[in-house]
Amino acid sequence: MHPERQLFEVLESQEGVGRVHQAEAVGVPRHRIDQMRKDGRLRSVGYGIIAAAGAPETQAFRRMLGVLIAGYGSKAGLPAAIADCSAAISHKMADGPAAPIHVVGTRRVEPREGYVFHRTSRLPASEIVFIDNVPTTDPLRTWLDMCDSTPWRGKSVFYRGVRGHLFTPTVALDRIEDESRQGRGGLVVAREIAENATPGAANARSRKEEDVFNWILEDGLPVPERNVYIPSNLGFSWEVDLLYRHARLVIEVSPHGIHGDPDVYAKDVRKREDLEAQGYKVIVVTDETTRAEFLGKVRKHLGV
Repeated sequence: MHPERQLFEVLESQEGVGRVHQAEAVGVPRHRIDQMRKDGRLRSVGYGIIAAAGAPETQAFRRMLGVLIAGYGSKAGLPAAIADCSAAISHKMADGPAAPIHVVGTRRVEPREGYVFHRTSRLPASEIVFIDNVPTTDPLRTWLDMCDSTPWRGKSVFYRGVRGHLFTPTVALDRIEDESRQGRGGLVVAREIAENATPGAANARSRKEEDVFNWILEDGLPVPERNVYIPSNLGFSWEVDLLYRHARLVIEVSPHGIHGDPDVYAKDVRKREDLEAQGYKVIVVTDETTRAEFLGKVRKHLGV
C-alpha cells in the first residue's frame, strides 16, 4: 500500500488526527508531510500533531487530540488517556458538560484551552480501554480517580457503574486493595463507598426512577433500598420504588401522575392509602416534580 494512503488510514482510525512520528513510521518522510500541508491535505493541530484537512472537529476528534498532546503514541511510548469526569461521561457513569476534556498522562503537559491535563506516575495498559477509538481509563480507574479529585461525586459514579454492570462492589474492593500498595489518593473515600454498598445498586424500572435515584446520590443523601416489597393490608404485597426503611419513607415514581392510565393511577392511589394506613410517609414523584422540591421533602422527613 502506498505510504500516504497508509497514513490516511491511520488518521481515520484515530478520528482524523495523528502524530508526525506515526506518518514517518508508515514511510511518509518529513519533507513530504510538509508538502502535504502546503497542498492542503494535512494541517497542524499541535506540536508534532497533524490532522486530515477535512476531518471534522467532533468531540471524539478533540478527545483524541488531547490524548496525543499528552503523549499517547509518541516515540517513547508514553501513555495517556481520557480520564476523570470526562471518562465517567464516556462510561455513562456521570452526566454533565463535555468540556473541558480531562486527560491523564505520564509526562508534564503545558496548559491548553479546553483541556485539563493530569499527571500520573503510572498508567498501565491494562487500565486503558477504547471508547469510539479513544483511549480512556477503565471504569474502576475512573471511579478511583474521581474519589481523589472530586470525592463528593464518588458515590453517584460508583452506583451508576454498578447498575451499568461495569463492575461489582466486590471487584471494586479488590481493586482498592491492589491500589493501596501504590499509595494512590482517594482510597479512604472509595473504600467507605464500596463497603457500604446496598441493594440500591439494583437497576431502575424506568428512566424517571433512575433520574430520581441519581438526585438522591448526587445530593449526598443516604442511599435508599430499591424495588422493595411491603406486605399490604389486603392480603398481598406492594412493590415500592424506593424505601428508607428506618424512616418509614416510601418514594413512588409515577411520571404521568393523574394524566396516565386511569387503572394504573387508581392502583397507585390504593397503594398510597394502604401504606399511609400502615404508618408510611409516601412521596410521589411525577414529571412535574422538580428536583429541589423532591429533595426538600426527603431532607425534611429524614431530618437532614
